[in-house]
Order: sequence, then structure tokens, then C-alpha cells
Amino acid sequence: MKNKDFNSMTSKIVTDTYNKMDNYFINQVSEKKLAVVYFSSNGIYYPNEYDIFKEYIIEENKFEWTKEGWKLEEAGLNIYIRDIYKQWYVNGINKDINSIDKLVDFINILTKGYKVITVGSSAGGFIATLIGCKINAKYIFNFAGQFDLTFQSIYNDLLVDYLRKNTEYANLKTIVENSKSKVFYFVGSNSFIDARDIQVAHSIRSNIYIFQFNQNIHGIPFILNACEELIKKNEYELEQLYLRYKGKIINRYIFEIYLIGLLDFIKIYMKKLKIKITGKNNGF
Repeated sequence: MKNKDFNSMTSKIVTDTYNKMDNYFINQVSEKKLAVVYFSSNGIYYPNEYDIFKEYIIEENKFEWTKEGWKLEEAGLNIYIRDIYKQWYVNGINKDINSIDKLVDFINILTKGYKVITVGSSAGGFIATLIGCKINAKYIFNFAGQFDLTFQSIYNDLLVDYLRKNTEYANLKTIVENSKSKVFYFVGSNSFIDARDIQVAHSIRSNIYIFQFNQNIHGIPFILNACEELIKKNEYELEQLYLRYKGKIINRYIFEIYLIGLLDFIKIYMKKLKIKITGKNNGF
């Protein structure tokens, strides 16, 4: 198949993978009773090409958030989930877990007896919020995840078909307000893609902690090193961080320095500058 003929929703290689692969990965590391569920975004592979899909999904079996640095020491169970259709998990993750409700039930069973944290960016943030609220997760990390799918349906045919039949999860406002889970939401305040979701987030009356950054990018609005430190913080530390920045548009660089320290901040950006000047990664 040529790349120009590839479609992430209808190509045979994608549907075969959906039918034959689990599209989840479970990592039990100890008996500690904290489970962290990491949801991959629609950027799990990019661009939408046959060769890229084959390399990332089939050959490398890629999931997001799997690097060692992301793991919480207190977590005995780490679960990684992906949606290879890249359609906000509306068809679940495989032929057996083929809906959002079945995915909720699946995660609920896997994490029975655990305190749960859910993590995701963009579409991963949407489903991390939805499922986290449904199973009463301790708290949720949502990095530029959607709260309203109707805006996304303009560009995604599968969502159009889904929303014609199902409106329960089209907007997460009521789901968040009625949950016992705390949603920590990190987003670029100037991102056109996130504008509608920021509006919905501000309309949510309870259980949400909004961090808006002076960024126009969609996704994690600061360097990944800072994100690694962020998700290691406990609930109290996250609440204190929220109070520090409540009601402010946050400068990402000041936020990064606060999380990783000035020395590491300088080292990281010096490496980035060197790569930009030389065009060589040199293993960084």
C-alpha cells in the first residue's frame, strides 16, 4: 500500500491490528496499591502513513509515557493504553474492548483495590479525564485534553457518526462535576485548538484545577523534563502548586525553573541551543 492511500480508520493494516492486538500493556512492578493508567494521544504515530504505522505500532509496539522517568515510585501497577484509530477511543482499543463503556469496565477491573491516577495528553487527556472520573480516580493529569468533542467532530468522520448516536460523552462538564476525582488541567492559553475546551473547563464548577500557560501550542505546554517532575507530585503538592498560580497566565520558563531547578533548566536549554546551531543531536 502506498502512503497516500493510507487511512487511519479504514486501512486493512489498522483494522487487522485492532482485531488482533491488545493495544494495552500492563506493568506490575510491586505490591503497592497505587495504579497509574497512561493513555496515548492521537500522536501515537505521525504522520498518517502506512510505513509509520507499521514501524511504530506493529514493529515497535509503541505506547506513550513508557520512559522510565515517568514512573511513580509509589505505583505498583502501571497500565498503558492506546487508540490506534486515533479517534478519542470511541471504538475502544480492540475487537473485544470496543467502546468507551467497555474500556471503563476493563480499567475498573484491572485497578480494583487500587488507588488510581490517570494521565493523558490531548485525546489521551480526554479519555484520562472521562475514565478517571467514572472510576473515581484519586486525581487526573489532563494535558490539553478535550472536554467537548463537538469541535473535533468537524474534522473527524468517525466522531460525527459516533456523536449522532451517543451524546453521553460529548461534553465532560457534568461528568467532572459529579465525580469524586480532581482534574489537574494544563493547557496553552493561546492555542486555537484548545479554545473551546478552555471555555468548557472554566464553566466546570467543581473538581477542576486549571493551569493556563502563555503558549499557543496544543499538547504539553512545557518541556518534558518538567512534566516528569510534575506527575511525581502528590495530591497535596499539586493543590499547593495550583494555589501558587491560580488565576494567572503562567510563564512556561518560570514554571520549568520552579519544577526542575535553575541549573538543570540552563543545561537543558544549552543542549537545545547547541542542537539548533549544529543540527546534531549528539545522543541527547
